[in-house]
This record gives sequence, structure tokens and C-alpha cells, in this order.
Amino acid sequence: PQQRRKEIVMKRLLLLLLPLLTVMQACTKEFSGGQEETIISSSVTLLVSDEQRNDLLDPTSVSSKSVDLSKVKVFYVKDGKEELFDRKDYDSPRGFRLNKPEWTETRYSMLVYTNCESGDDISTTILEWDDGHRDIIKTAYLRPGNGSIIQQKIWINDELIWDAVNKIDPERPVYEITR
Repeated sequence: PQQRRKEIVMKRLLLLLLPLLTVMQACTKEFSGGQEETIISSSVTLLVSDEQRNDLLDPTSVSSKSVDLSKVKVFYVKDGKEELFDRKDYDSPRGFRLNKPEWTETRYSMLVYTNCESGDDISTTILEWDDGHRDIIKTAYLRPGNGSIIQQKIWINDELIWDAVNKIDPERPVYEITR
């Protein structure tokens, strides 16, 4: 009984610390023109399902609507031009990664890195799916100086889905897409 109580307490502690660890993981340092930048979260997590709520990101899915991630593309809009995200030296060279279900999650998710490179207060990322459909992700950033970049709001296809300022799911931006 005592050991079981310790396990439950540890699991609860981990669940409480998970959002903090996620934010800490999202903080990265990069160097741009000799200036150090601190980027605090520049991504959105997507769940993709069909009308029956089947997980279309699950690699074992047999649905005809399943996502073929090898054909998905991410574009950053810079100076009005689309630029394909292709960075072979990055951990996620195509601008996204597939996350397996962990902890309390039961579905696969797709983490898309949003454009924080344009220098605009609101930047645009285009997610082009395997079937050619495109979702437009707009992200508002706060740039308080000293090279800091803080994600504030996210819109997908002009729908506000996350707002850290007004506490719309302040912990992390997650959005479900139905195909």
C-alpha cells in the first residue's frame, strides 16, 4: 500500500510538471547575425481525424483518409513569398514531427513548427497536406527586445485557436482537424 501511494504521488507530480517541461523544451537558443535569440514556443500541435474520430496520423491506420506524412510540406511565408521548410541539419528537417501517444494521450499528434523567422508581428506558415489541401497557420509573436520571441496567438484558417494572453488553452496550442 505504501509503495502504491508513492507511485500515485509520483505520477500526479509528473502530470503537474509536464506542461512546465514542455515549455522548457520549447525554449531554444539560436544565433542570427551574431545576436542571441530566445524563442519561447513556436509550434502548434495538430490532431487529425475523420468524421468517426479515427486517428488519421496513426501509421497503422487503414483509412483511405490517413495522412501520408512523406508527402506533407511546410512553407514559411517571408516577404510575401512561400519558402519550403527544408533544413537537413535540424531534428525535424521538414518543419514538423509525429508524436506518439504518451502519458495520458491516446492519439498520435503532429507538431508543426510555426514561422518565427519573418520578423513580422504576425507570421504565416502554410501546411500542405498529402492530398494538396492547405491550412494557413498565422502566429502572433511578442518581440520585447533582446532577441526574445514569444508566441502569443495562433489562428488556423482565420479561426483563433490559441491565445496565451486571454487564456484560451494557455498551456499549449492543440487543434483538431477533421478530414
